Amino acid sequence: MTAYIDLSDMAVIKLLKRTAEFILEDDYFRFFTMKKKVAIALGSNLGDRKGYFDFALKRLAEEGLEDLRMAQILESEPVDCPENSDVYLNSVAVACWSGEALDLLRLCLKIEKEAGRERSGLVNESRFLDLDVLLIEDENYDMSELIVPHPRMCERDFVLGPLAELEPDWIIPGSDKKVSEVLEGLER
Repeated sequence: MTAYIDLSDMAVIKLLKRTAEFILEDDYFRFFTMKKKVAIALGSNLGDRKGYFDFALKRLAEEGLEDLRMAQILESEPVDCPENSDVYLNSVAVACWSGEALDLLRLCLKIEKEAGRERSGLVNESRFLDLDVLLIEDENYDMSELIVPHPRMCERDFVLGPLAELEPDWIIPGSDKKVSEVLEGLER
């Protein structure tokens, strides 16, 4: 999609200069990409857990996430899961995404399904792959399908630890605190 912006609207130009790449065409800027930093949690407690992480990273990159980085992988006990759930591997990936928030969620759900995840309706059931959208830039979303920041991320050291490894200074929208500060408060 191409949008043309009138140069006389300086507030719009200042906003675009901060977050987008554009080129000059006569009296207009042609907006052609708007990349946002995103954070996605990865979890797995079934099968080849590390292999599912590799699969997820490969698919996320194939589907347009750029500058994809993943933190170290942690092993953690299940939290709020059914009895006898296996131990989880957890990590966080940070990347740049030029699509819409719901498209990112749909992509994550698609990749989970490709990895063999079937949702039975049981809360926090075991899974081959779990991908949760944690953060999208400094944006807030409160939709029936998607809440960003992720509503439980600030309660989980297995999410905040890996995220702090990659982006300790990222301000969590709504908290006005850095990821590292929230993690530090959780560890006390």
